[in-house]
Amino acid sequence: MQQKLKPLGFKEYFVYGLGNFASQLSWTMVGTYLSVFYTDVFGLTPMAVSLLMLVAKVWDGVNDPMMGTLMERTHTKWGRFRPYIFLGAPLLVLFTVLTFTVPNFGGNAKLIYAYITYIGLGMAYTVTNVPYLALPAVMSNDPKETNRLMSAQMMGITIGQILLNLTVLPLIKFIGKGNEAAGYHSTAILLAAISRPCAKSALP
Repeated sequence: MQQKLKPLGFKEYFVYGLGNFASQLSWTMVGTYLSVFYTDVFGLTPMAVSLLMLVAKVWDGVNDPMMGTLMERTHTKWGRFRPYIFLGAPLLVLFTVLTFTVPNFGGNAKLIYAYITYIGLGMAYTVTNVPYLALPAVMSNDPKETNRLMSAQMMGITIGQILLNLTVLPLIKFIGKGNEAAGYHSTAILLAAISRPCAKSALP
């Protein structure tokens, strides 16, 4: 017999939506500005960036189903999903900052650093967001509430994307004061500092 869950209220919808808002503080910056950062600041060629993105995309195609299988086989006192969000959220913060950091070395070592940090960032996003998106199924057994939860996380995405597209470039210029590398790095740290408590509060 399916367990009857407590009805959800505005608070539950709001804090669940915060989870995807927090993710966008990392992922929208990556999706919108990382290619420019890699070519104009980090110093990679467009061909090297394209290959890096392709390799990461292929790995994501393998990594995401693996994460889904792993979750289904997980049974803890905290549930199947929350342990991965607890683990993935700080890793997402860490790899966001590392990805927008220009290391003090060049050549192949610099390219390897880009591969490790960007692919690591994608894996941290998978560990955080695949279980996060699965949470509505265990938060409510009412289809209407489940739909409202999905709407809340979509709202979190939309607000996060709009906010970052309006503020990231001005922040980079303001914080960096002419030093683009410092601007990207410090902006990533600022957004990571905001996203961590948002992600933590979104856990039911």
